[in-house]
Amino acid sequence: MKVQTRFEGMDAATKGLLQATPVMERAIAKAIRQGTNKIRASVRKAAPKKARPPHVVRDGVRAEVKGRGVDTVGTTYLKGIALIVAKGAAPHRIAPRNATVLKFGDRFARSVDHPGSRPNDFFDRGVADGIRAIDETLNAVGADVARVVTETR
Repeated sequence: MKVQTRFEGMDAATKGLLQATPVMERAIAKAIRQGTNKIRASVRKAAPKKARPPHVVRDGVRAEVKGRGVDTVGTTYLKGIALIVAKGAAPHRIAPRNATVLKFGDRFARSVDHPGSRPNDFFDRGVADGIRAIDETLNAVGADVARVVTETR
């Protein structure tokens, strides 16, 4: 599961009449970074808190930003336990890898049957909240870009 944040429409908006200035490119890249971080924070906030240890699902929410200027792309994605929690798990047998038995508290077992788990839509809920936050950021950057365009003409 992943979501990408990118700036599109520069060619359509300017119709080839204007190249992105360095100031515009920096503003766009900054907005993508901020938006990606806002989406990541929103997904982490929406992550279930009953996991043990509680941070294990939140720590599986990752984000990265690549590129420069109008080509900047931010990606927010799930890894490890967070991905399993989001997609759910089918019933399965758990067996020891490097031992002969499993230990749960003061009990031992050669294997256990996990009942599985339902998918948790925390990623989708977090992305929706993050998109609302990024809209505010991009609207502010849009005003800055429009101001720069006006000043350069």
